Amino acid sequence: MLNQHRNPDEQRNLFIALALTAVVFFVWQAFFGPEPQPTPEPGTEVAGDAAPSAAADGQSDAFEPTVATPTEEGATLVSTGVVAYGENGEGRVTALDATPRITIDDPLIEGSINLVGGLIDDVTLTQFHETIDKTSPNVQLLQPSNLNNAYYVESGWQRRAGTVETPTAKHLWSTDSTSLTRDNPVTLSLSLDGLTYQRRFELRDEYLIQVTESVTNASTASQTLRPFVRSKRVGLVETQGNWLVHEGAIGYAKDRLHEYEYKKLAGAEGLTESLDSTGGWIGFTDKFWLTSVMPLDQESAVSIVTQGRVVNNVQEYSSGYSYGDFLLDPGASAEVTSLIFAGPKQVTRLDDYSEQFGLKQFDKAIDYGWFYYLTKPFAKALIILENLTGNFGIALILLTIAVKILFFPLAWRSYVSMAAMRRLAPRIAEIREKYPEDRAKVSQETMELYKKEGANPVAGCLPMLLQIPVFFALYKTLFVTIEMRHAPFYGWLTDLSAPDPTTVLNLFGLLPYTVPDLGFLNILSIGLLPLIMGVSMWAQQKLNPPPADPQQAMIFNLLPIVFTFMLSTFPAGLVLYWTSNNILTLGQQWTIMRYADAHKRAERDARRKTKGKGKKADASDDDAAPAADANVANDDAEASEPVVIEATDEVAASEVVGEATAETEGEAPKATVSSAASSKQRRSGGSRKGKGRKR
Repeated sequence: MLNQHRNPDEQRNLFIALALTAVVFFVWQAFFGPEPQPTPEPGTEVAGDAAPSAAADGQSDAFEPTVATPTEEGATLVSTGVVAYGENGEGRVTALDATPRITIDDPLIEGSINLVGGLIDDVTLTQFHETIDKTSPNVQLLQPSNLNNAYYVESGWQRRAGTVETPTAKHLWSTDSTSLTRDNPVTLSLSLDGLTYQRRFELRDEYLIQVTESVTNASTASQTLRPFVRSKRVGLVETQGNWLVHEGAIGYAKDRLHEYEYKKLAGAEGLTESLDSTGGWIGFTDKFWLTSVMPLDQESAVSIVTQGRVVNNVQEYSSGYSYGDFLLDPGASAEVTSLIFAGPKQVTRLDDYSEQFGLKQFDKAIDYGWFYYLTKPFAKALIILENLTGNFGIALILLTIAVKILFFPLAWRSYVSMAAMRRLAPRIAEIREKYPEDRAKVSQETMELYKKEGANPVAGCLPMLLQIPVFFALYKTLFVTIEMRHAPFYGWLTDLSAPDPTTVLNLFGLLPYTVPDLGFLNILSIGLLPLIMGVSMWAQQKLNPPPADPQQAMIFNLLPIVFTFMLSTFPAGLVLYWTSNNILTLGQQWTIMRYADAHKRAERDARRKTKGKGKKADASDDDAAPAADANVANDDAEASEPVVIEATDEVAASEVVGEATAETEGEAPKATVSSAASSKQRRSGGSRKGKGRKR
C-alpha cells in the first residue's frame, strides 16, 4: 500500500519549490522586462552653453582643443542657446533652424551638417520608422549639437605645441556647396592664426561618410598639432535596460573588443580609458543602431579613447580616437582621413565593410553574445530564408525545422530513452510501493531494473543538454536581428519585434475596448500566441515520463502556466519560434516514441517465437535419443502422464495440486514429490498401485 500520510518534510519541500518557481518568474521578468528609464522633462534646459561641447567652455579632455578667440578675419564664434527636445520634435526643428547647415541628400539617410563647428549632427534613417505605422516619423539617429540630448560626430585638431588656436565647436566654417550627395562632396574651410583648415565630406557608401582633415601652416613659426575624430552624446541616454544586449560605448583596439555600459561611463567619478592601437574602431551602439568612427588606414597608430563625465550636472559620453602628433614647419601641410558609420546594424553590411576596409570584428557591434559562432550563422540563414520566402515569420519556422533535422539523431536517442522510461514507470511505481520506507532499497531495485531492461535515464538528458546552446543562440539571434524589427507575419501578428497585440482581457479584440498599459501587470494581458505556446508546452510534457515524486510532478505541471505568463510580454517573433519548436518537438517525440514502443514489442514477439521453436527442436532430439537413454526418455514422457500419489507419501495432495496450478499459470515447474516406493516402481517398470487419486 502507498503511504497515505505525507511527510511534513515533503510538505515543506513543496512550498519551497513553489516559492522558488515564483522567484524564478519574478527574476526573469526583472532581467528580460524593460527597465524604466527617466527621461528629461519637456521644456527643461541645460544651464549655460556647456552641453553641446566641453570644448566650448574651455574644459579639455583627451580630444578637445583649447577654446580660442579668433584672430584671423572671417573666423567667427557663434553662440547658440541649448534647446530642449519637445515631445513632437519641435525643439529639434528649432535647434536645426538656429544654425546654418549643409543638407545631406541620400536614398538611405537625410539630414545636415552644422556649419557651426563643422559637425555631423543631423542624421535620419529614411528606411526605418519609429513605429510599425509607415506614416510615423523616421528614426532620428544623430541629434543637433545645440539640443539638450545632443548626439553628433566631430573631428578637428588639438594644439600640442606652439601659440596658435585651433577650431572649436563654436567656430563658423565656410563651404563650397550647400548639398552633400553621392556625386557631390563638400569642403569646409576655416582660417585661424595663420593656419588654414579644410574639412572634406564624402558619401562613401551606404550609411558611410568619409571625412578628410587637412591643415596648412602659413605662419612663420612651427606648430605641433594632433588630429582627432569622435562621436559624442549629451544628456541621459534611454536604453532597453536588458542584459541580453549591450548598449553603450563599443570598439576594437589592441586585438580585442571593448565594451562600456552607459551606467559605468556616467558614474560619479566618471571614466576615461585610453588604449594605444594599430587601427581599430570605436563608437556608441544601441540595440539596432550604431555610430562609429575609424581611421581609413587601419595600419595607422592611434589612441582610442572612451570617456564619461558630468559637466554642469549634465552627463557627457564620448568615444573616438586621435592620431599621433604632426610637426608643421612654416609652409608644411598635414592630412588624415577617417570613416564615419551611422546607421542600422545589418550583419551583411557590417561584414562587407569589415572586409572592404579591414575593420576587425566590426560585425561584433551586433551583440551576438557567448554563442557568436552559432548566433551569427543563424542570423545569416534567417536573412537568406527571408529573401527567399518574403516573410520573416516563415523564415523563422523554416530555420526551426532545419535545426530540428540537424539534431534529429540526438532527439532519436533522447526520445527512445524516454519511451523506455515510460514503459518502466509502472514497475518503478511498484518498487516504490513495495519499499515505501527504504529509499536505498528502492534505488537499488530501480537500478537493477534499468540494467536488466537496458534503459538509461541519463540518455534522455544528455542530448538535450547539447542542444541548449543552440536554443539560446537562436533566441539571441531573434532578439538582436534588426531584420525582425517591424516585420509582419500573418493575421494579427503585424510586428514580430513587439509583443502579441491581442489580449485575453478583451477576449482578443472581441470586446470593444482597449486594455491600458498595466505596467508590471501586463503579464496578465496574455495574447493568443502565448496561449498557443502554453498549450503546446503542456501537450509536450504529457508525452514525457512523469516524475515519480508527486511534488515534482506538480511543479512540472505548473511550468507551462509560468512560461505562458512569462512569454506574454516577449516579442512575438520569439514566442513564434518557441511555439514552432514545441509543435515540431511534439510531433517528433510522438512519432519516435511510438516507433520505439512498436519496435520493443516486435523484439519481444521475436524472442517468444524463437523460444517456442527451440522447445520443439528439443522434443525432436528426445525422440531420436539412442537406446541407451531410453529410460530417461521414458521418464520424461511419464512426467506428462497422470501421477498416482501413494498413500504413504509425506506430501499432501493439495500441495501437488498447487504445483500443477502454478505450472499452468506459467510459473517455473517444481519437482513432484512422491514416496520412495512409487519411485522405485516407476523406474523398474512395476505397476502403479495405491490409494491415492489421480492429478
